[in-house]
Amino acid sequence: MRVLCASDYHGNHHFIDSTIDAIQKHDVDVFLYCGDFVFQSYAEELLSRVENETGVYALAVCGNLDMGFVYEGKKAEIVIYGLRRIGGYRFLLVSATYPFSLDEALSDVKGIDSSRLVFVTHYPPKSILDRIWSNEHVGYEGYLEFDQRAKPILHAFGHIHEDNGYIIKNNTIFVNCAATPSRKIYLVELEKGEVREVRL
Repeated sequence: MRVLCASDYHGNHHFIDSTIDAIQKHDVDVFLYCGDFVFQSYAEELLSRVENETGVYALAVCGNLDMGFVYEGKKAEIVIYGLRRIGGYRFLLVSATYPFSLDEALSDVKGIDSSRLVFVTHYPPKSILDRIWSNEHVGYEGYLEFDQRAKPILHAFGHIHEDNGYIIKNNTIFVNCAATPSRKIYLVELEKGEVREVRL
């Protein structure tokens, strides 16, 4: 399965066109958006265009700038918290607006093969691609503990614009796909464990 991970477009309309092009060019199966649309109308435009122009699944979470945002289409939606199943994979999505509970999350994914589990958040896990300009690590401990215990194949997130990139650690692919200002998002081939940078 090919998953295109993106985040933090902050209302940039050029990014929508580039995302559509990337999905079509790279034969993407699922588009993941990790929050910070900034405007409800922008969220609707991005997700509806991905859904209608490419036909791929699009799953998104709210960022810290997306309070109360909603979208539900036939193959695209904003998820505040929940599990979704696509093509044999399970996606656990947690919006920035949701009060994360480690116990709840671990219970919800109990019995799921870790090689078939994808974790999608807005905030990063502690000490992984979470370094801000002052060199301080500002990620979330709860997400790190979830990653260590549930061992998802992929954890996609954004929020920290200064630390865009990816790393593979303990068989989990960590992707910080905050696209502003770097214009970099990431294509992940889950079965192969491979990551490719995509320029918007």
